[in-house]
Amino acid sequence: MEGELLEQSLNNPSTFTHVDDRDAHAVYRTLHQDKQAFGEIVQSYTPVFYSLLRRLSPDRSNESIEDDLQEIFLRIYRALATYKSDRSFFSWAYTIAMNWIRSKRRKLYAGRTSTTVSYDVDSHDHRHSRWRAVSPVRA
Repeated sequence: MEGELLEQSLNNPSTFTHVDDRDAHAVYRTLHQDKQAFGEIVQSYTPVFYSLLRRLSPDRSNESIEDDLQEIFLRIYRALATYKSDRSFFSWAYTIAMNWIRSKRRKLYAGRTSTTVSYDVDSHDHRHSRWRAVSPVRA
């Protein structure tokens, strides 16, 4: 009996008044092969993630942001089965988005090599050198 009530409430969108309830319902429908349900999630969260990418993405070009949005929603879709409906869908999806952004930044910055400053002075004229040798203090 309890299972039937749950099934009826999940199939009746009017019973969901809270955003997380609607999101949980959309997740449920997506997992049960409703192709339009995930589109509702994408439509609902695109502005949020677009804004997030605009602020935090290392490459802020429109093409890159569009690619990143697709990657974020693909990752959310692939992870839907791990979503627990007793938690906030927004927080769960936001975590996935932030992890993607951090990963992208890490990869970008890991590829950069740090420049080293040589303290050796090739020239004998130390007046124009940025780094000067300091003679030891003698007591």
